[in-house]
This record gives sequence, C-alpha cells and structure tokens, in this order.
Amino acid sequence: MRYLKTAIIICFLSQVSIQVYSQENDYQLMETLQQIQLLDESVLLAHWNTTGNGAYVLHELTGEFHDDLDGYKDLLAERLRISGFYPSISHEKLSENKNIKLVQGKLSNTTATDFLTDNYEQVISSLDEKIENSSSDLVVQDVYISLKGALEFHHWKLTMRRD
Repeated sequence: MRYLKTAIIICFLSQVSIQVYSQENDYQLMETLQQIQLLDESVLLAHWNTTGNGAYVLHELTGEFHDDLDGYKDLLAERLRISGFYPSISHEKLSENKNIKLVQGKLSNTTATDFLTDNYEQVISSLDEKIENSSSDLVVQDVYISLKGALEFHHWKLTMRRD
C-alpha cells in the first residue's frame, strides 16, 4: 500500500510539473509570437517608408522578410493552438516592449537598415535562452531553432548592406 501511495504521489507530481512546464512553454511561445509581430511591424515600416538611394533594394528585401515572418507568426500561433492555448496579440504588451524600436515617418536607407539590424539582434538574442529552456519539448525547440536561423539570415542580409 505504501508503494501505491508513493506511486500516486510521484504520478501527481509529474503531472503538476508537466502542467507547469506547459504553461511556461505557452508563455514563451506567446512572448515569441508577440516579439515576431513587433519585429514584423518594424520591417513593414521600413518597407513602406524608406526613401533615397538603395530604397528599392531595401523595399524588396523587407518584403521578403515580411513574408518569412508572417509564416513564423502562423507557425507559432498553431503551436499554441495545438497545446490548447488561444493566441492573441496584446497591443498593450507590444507597446511595453522597449527592445524593439518602431521608427515612424520618412526613413533614410541607413536609418532603416540600422534600426532593423538592432531589432533583429534583440530577437535573436532572446531566442538563445528559449532554445535552451525548451529542450524537453523538441518540437518547440525545433521551431525556435528554425526561427533563429531565419532571423540570422535576415540579419546577415541587412549587415551586408552596411558594407
């Protein structure tokens, strides 16, 4: 009987830890979705508002980035739905984000490239910890790894424009 009680307690504790992990995992996915939403908004602002020499090249590049980011937003939202969570975008939460800058109005090619590069660096940096923390859910970890690779590729394309 004592073994049965121990087994029940262990089973209960494992379910509690799975639930806690799941909630933390959902929170991390939601946070990432919101970061990508904000990054995408900064990409669109550069796409629409960059003028001057090289503006068309950046316009094309940011159009490509937007398409990629749109796909990742959908993937993150679907992962949340699979775990039973209903994704949402909180504009209040987005406005609290101090790491990703949204630059309004007319942008020079250099200004747009610089603020996008900084924004990409912020999001890429945040993904390192999420990749490490998601090691018990390999599917979510793969999403983070794939997203990080795509963002690093975008970042590389932006930094190539600086040279």
